[in-house]
Amino acid sequence: ERVALTEPTLAPPGACVAIDDRLLLGLELHARHRGPEAERMGLVGEDPAIWRLRDEIGEIGEFRKPVLILGETGTGKELIAGALHRYGRASAGPYQTLNCAALPDQLVESLLFGHAKGAFTGASGPQEGVFRAADGGTLFLDELGEMPTSIQPKLLRTLQDGVVTALGQHRGVKVDVRLVAATNRDPEQEIAAGRLRADLYHRVAAHVIRVPTLASRPFDVPALFVHFLARSREEHPALEWLWSGPERWRATAPMSFFTALMAYPWPGNIRELENISERTARMNLRGKPFSSPALDGPSRAEPAQPRAPVVADAPTRKRAGDHAERARAASRVLGIAAKTVAKLLDVEALAAVWAEVDPADEAALSDRLEREAKERLYACLIEQEFAQGPVARRLGVSPWTLIRLMQRFGLARPTELTHEQIERALVDADGDLARAARSLEVSEHGLKQRLAALERSR
Repeated sequence: ERVALTEPTLAPPGACVAIDDRLLLGLELHARHRGPEAERMGLVGEDPAIWRLRDEIGEIGEFRKPVLILGETGTGKELIAGALHRYGRASAGPYQTLNCAALPDQLVESLLFGHAKGAFTGASGPQEGVFRAADGGTLFLDELGEMPTSIQPKLLRTLQDGVVTALGQHRGVKVDVRLVAATNRDPEQEIAAGRLRADLYHRVAAHVIRVPTLASRPFDVPALFVHFLARSREEHPALEWLWSGPERWRATAPMSFFTALMAYPWPGNIRELENISERTARMNLRGKPFSSPALDGPSRAEPAQPRAPVVADAPTRKRAGDHAERARAASRVLGIAAKTVAKLLDVEALAAVWAEVDPADEAALSDRLEREAKERLYACLIEQEFAQGPVARRLGVSPWTLIRLMQRFGLARPTELTHEQIERALVDADGDLARAARSLEVSEHGLKQRLAALERSR
């Protein structure tokens, strides 16, 4: 709630006061003073809840029993798990992670406990699994609430006995692993619904950490936003103007933007804020004036860069004629229907190609058009998270035309992936299906369907 101050006002702890568009004061009461030299454990924020979290991490790190981290999606549970390892007694050992979400039973078992050569179709060689890889260190199991119930008894036995038995083997191997698990679900509800074994829950919940939501600590939002934006600056030097413009005393981002960030409810928590920071970075690569993205959820999110094709703003007849002529020429060069080229490469895109190369040089024109069309299609796929239906609608083409375009430019489809490719991607992504899908450049839904089809064909 925003209130104009026209007279002396008693503000509660945690309130923020904006003076014009240049100064923001946060009124916070801390139980104790924390100097800049205090250990922050890689966590950004000065809210008392974050300092209590740091204290918990330091205290729990002295023990070896399992830890369960509870918190909403996007609150930073993986970051906390990493801090528990770095500041715990097992910090000298390895740190392994596995995301348990939406994976077939056999694949989860293989990733967790390993498998022998020939244990199942496609097991061309042995794999040790994350439990053995984490021996002497820490294993972080994310999305524990989504672990298949058929795997939970074996996980419980492994935690009780400290012995790992790989798929296809009868003799186990002794391991010393500190387990950290996380879930965004209510454990009691999961137990009541039969999706989580009560004995497994009590085994992993020796210590419980509850992560605060981002909305509960609004004064940390500006610091987190700048933290993420600074990371983007390292990758994109063009953002330097936000920090060191000619008038360094004048804020480049208006204070109204930061107050809007603090007032926003953040249903996606820190992950959503990181996305907002990424969009802000993209929108400000070309310098002044400062541009800010919308804060009203994914329905109005800005498109990804490079810019996906959009409808041009009322082109003149000459521009429309030039565009149609260039689209026909590009159609001949690329071997794609002119109307499809016109949808994939808008007026500005084709004009830029014609400005960069001599249209009479067919080899140069072909190479440049090939790259531009592939980049545009790839940008649209990224924008829609590789979901082919939305991409086809975005381009205004049929699903079959999109499939032909993807084949034409060598972009993978889920149905073309092998079991070995998927398993390798999941291992590299620590079992995180979303990360594996991004690395394979397919949609998460498509990857799930392909996994299910491969499992059925065994």
